[in-house]
Parts: sequence; structure tokens; C-alpha cells
Amino acid sequence: MADLFDLQKIIDLIPGNIYWSDRQGVYRGCNRTTLEVLKLKSFDEFIGKTILEMNVDKEFARETWETDDAIMASGEPSTWEQFFPDPENGPQIYLTKKVPIKNERDEVIGLAGVSLNITEQKRVEAELQVAKEEAEKANRAKTEFVLNLSHDLRTPLIGMMGMADILGENEVDPAKQKALRDIAMAAQQLEKFISGILDEVTNPQEVLRHELVDLYELLRNVGSLITPKMSQKRLLFVFDYPKHLPVNIHSDASALKKVFLNLLSNAVKFTEQGSITVRAAKEVMLGKEFLLVQVIDTGIGIPEDKQSLIFEKFMRISQPGAPKNKGYGLGLWASKKLVEQLGGMISLTSTLGKGSTFSVYLPLS
Repeated sequence: MADLFDLQKIIDLIPGNIYWSDRQGVYRGCNRTTLEVLKLKSFDEFIGKTILEMNVDKEFARETWETDDAIMASGEPSTWEQFFPDPENGPQIYLTKKVPIKNERDEVIGLAGVSLNITEQKRVEAELQVAKEEAEKANRAKTEFVLNLSHDLRTPLIGMMGMADILGENEVDPAKQKALRDIAMAAQQLEKFISGILDEVTNPQEVLRHELVDLYELLRNVGSLITPKMSQKRLLFVFDYPKHLPVNIHSDASALKKVFLNLLSNAVKFTEQGSITVRAAKEVMLGKEFLLVQVIDTGIGIPEDKQSLIFEKFMRISQPGAPKNKGYGLGLWASKKLVEQLGGMISLTSTLGKGSTFSVYLPLS
């Protein structure tokens, strides 16, 4: 008797409803959780009775009786989600498994069952599904919005390139010719950059080229594109590419232009005084060589609690004293995707009010 009592204590500690009945559907035992769910005060109100004799929802009792009889008749266990109408807490969902009990002659003599309340889990799953669908819907809307802007973005740029070419054909002053060429080149680079961003929105897994890139010349050219804007703001541009560093790397020139044009454009946008620096160095991490290119500004900086969000899609960070951000929050997200596709890494360090440093690690091997 003591052993049975100890076993009952153990069963009472197990979460969920545990119960068993004989072949006639008469219950022979259960744990205390089962009594609590059925609003019973003692084992005497459960043991020796069938589900049809208990004070539960009649439809639930009938379905349970028929299901138990079918499982015992088949001799096979069954698992399913079962609805239980709880008068106090509303409809509850249980994950139920019932197994036929057999004797030594393989004859079914009863049924054992375990039911776990998964109502809260199902509620969370439903909320997550709704949130997932809403996020997907919002993402589609954002993508459609960006794509619908493509015509309006490209039209003035193409017009600028065309007009610069026409004016350049009739201009004899070398200085003005160079200025017109710079305008055309800047518009062309911006058009390519916009196209790349749109490509990232619609096809972020685009396969990149693997070619020999003169990184020194690429960085110089990108820097020249934003030099006029830096001059307007009287910012000092520092280009630090040590001679001992390799000039050529295997990468994708177009992708690298997009990345560094975006980083430098952001640096100029958020820096009102001081300098913009492009600095290169060689780094070794985990036995691999990388060419580290840093874009350093003395601008407003980024709050610490926002730095982990800076590379997220459609993320725009606004703060007091900062110029109004008219972008779409795609630049840094696209840059990170491109750098990672090239086998590299990009990171940020920033101090509010002192500036930011974006570090791009490009593999040398």
C-alpha cells in the first residue's frame, strides 16, 4: 500500500493530466491535476465512473467516450489536439495521447492517457503567425513602394547625364569640360547605385562577379565623386592608403563602389565640421588576411542604443541636431549584404557627438 501511495505522489508531480481506465471505460486512477481540471474535490468523484457520468460538457463526454472505445478496439495508440470547454477559463486546447493497455496475452484491458494544456502555446503561435503575415505584407508594400519610385528616381538622373553630354560637346573651356564630366560621372554613379539598391530589394542573393579590382583607384574615384559636397561644407578629406598594402584584390568592383559611395555619402551628410577619412590597413583574423578599409567621420555620431539597428532594412535613425534623413533606410542594409556576399564583414563604432567609423573587412585570399 505504501508503494502505491508513493507512486501516486510521483504521478501527482507530473505536469498535465494523467488518467487510466478499464476496457469498459471506467476510470481506475488519475493525478491531482486531472481532478483540478474537472473541478473534482477527491479521487472518489473520479475513480469508478465513466466520462459520461461526470459533470462535464455532454458533447465533450460523448466524443471522449467514442474516441476511447475506438482506440481500445483498434489496439493502436493515438495522438491529437483535443478541445475542452472549460466553463471558467473558456475553451482549452490539449495535446492528448492515449495508449491501449494490454495483458500478457496481448488483449486490450484498458486505456492510459496523457493530456497537456497547450492553449497558451497555440495562442502564441497564432499571434506569431499573424505578426509574420503582417511583416511579410509590410515588406511587400515597402518593396513595391521602392520599385514604384524607380522611374521618378532615374528620370532626372538620365536627364542630367544627357544635358551634361550635350553641354560638354559645345564647351571649349577645359575647366568647364571637366566640371561637366564630373556632373555626368556623378549622375551615372548615382544611377548605378540606385539600380543596385533596387536589385537588392528584389533579389538580395544576386551572384556577384569575381574579378581583379584596383581598390586604391576605386577608392580614389569614389572619393572624387563626393569631393564637391565636402568642399561646400569645408570638410577636410584624408586619404590614407599606405604604399606597402596590396592595390589589387579579387572582388566585385561595382559592389565595392556601391558600398563605399554609400558610406562616404552618409559620412558627408552627417558631418558639419572636421574631416572625412578613408584609411586602409592589413588585418589578420583567425588566420585569414583581410584588407581593412575604414570610413571615419567627425560627425554627430550614433546613439549606442541605435547602433545595433543601423544595418537593418528600412532603418532610418533620427536624432536632435541631425540633418533630416530623406533616405529610405536601404543603404547600410544593402552595403552589409554586399560585403557579406563578397566574403567580408562590416562593423560600426561610434561616439555620440564625436563621430563614427565604419570598418569594411575584405578578404585578400
